[in-house]
Amino acid sequence: MRIAHVIIAAGNEIGANRDDMQGLGRHVLNLAVAQKVRGLNPVLISNASAERPLVEALQGEGIPVVIMPSAHLQPNQTAKDQTAKDLAAQIEKFNVQLIHCHNLNGVRVAVPMANQIGIPCVLTVHRNSRSISILYEAAKRQGLKFSMICVSRRERDSLRESGISEADLYYVPNGTRSLPVHQLPEPHYPDLTLVGRIILIKGVDVAILAMAELRRRLGPDVPVLNVYGVDPSGNYFREMVHAVGLDDIVRFHGFKLDVIEHCDSRDILVMPSRSETGPIVVLEAMSRGMPIVATEVGEVTEMLPDPRYGRVVRPDSVVALADGIESLLKDISDGHFDPSLVIERHRSRYTVEKMAEDVETVYKQVLVNNNPY
Repeated sequence: MRIAHVIIAAGNEIGANRDDMQGLGRHVLNLAVAQKVRGLNPVLISNASAERPLVEALQGEGIPVVIMPSAHLQPNQTAKDQTAKDLAAQIEKFNVQLIHCHNLNGVRVAVPMANQIGIPCVLTVHRNSRSISILYEAAKRQGLKFSMICVSRRERDSLRESGISEADLYYVPNGTRSLPVHQLPEPHYPDLTLVGRIILIKGVDVAILAMAELRRRLGPDVPVLNVYGVDPSGNYFREMVHAVGLDDIVRFHGFKLDVIEHCDSRDILVMPSRSETGPIVVLEAMSRGMPIVATEVGEVTEMLPDPRYGRVVRPDSVVALADGIESLLKDISDGHFDPSLVIERHRSRYTVEKMAEDVETVYKQVLVNNNPY
């Protein structure tokens, strides 16, 4: 089966500097590689030349990548029409049987064309967005059809409650490859690791203020918070750290690939986000048995269902985040945290192989629904 993974950037996004190997890009890479192992034939079709790390990683795995020439057009109807024509040409060239979109603009471009030529279209819902139900209703009014894969039960239920047909909704949680367990040889007091874009929706401000609260409680025993990611705000968060006197314990390292893979597996992942769907960084940490403190967003409560696996705290609460970190530090110190339980939960539910298997089941059902005879 030839699958086209499609990412279509809007005109004003093309060439933008993005964390393209985090989140969406890493999901596409994980899925496409696992699909190739399963005997499928994935190809990435995009107009986003900025997806360079993703492109190079896929090509390194022998997976074809097409960057369409419409990437150079300005954002207008002419550009949209040209992108649709370019996409249709690539679909025909590769004899694609199913289109798998990974962003809303991809659906806007691909669905009308795919419906016209009789190829089913699937969207993976990577972000919780009200725009999805609006787009679905608009497509329905035009007699167009596409299906959705939700990586979070919560998001699936929300979309169903918004009026989207249950027949068009599927649930497949994200999956990641198992990362190696790496520990420094000497005794190690856990550091804290935060990975993601340095923006308010990721709760970076809450994490900084939680560090101030932890310093008040723990004094010299307070851990260091290492922050990794692109900071589009300029110096806003660094100034916040300086203003509250935390320069010695909150450190910004910029964007780095594979942070979770290379940090000490005894460090604690902190994910203070205000909004997520199926955060891949949590799954990568789970695969290494890392302790995790994460907010109750998206799929997190499914990933970490009780305190044996980490701490789930309410979003937008400095005290709750500090409580979760302090409580987990105590569990680790007392020998009550067992990393093997976290590794086993990842192995049994969130591997990339299981994700690819479940996605292929969705494909088969969508193909049957698209051609019931």
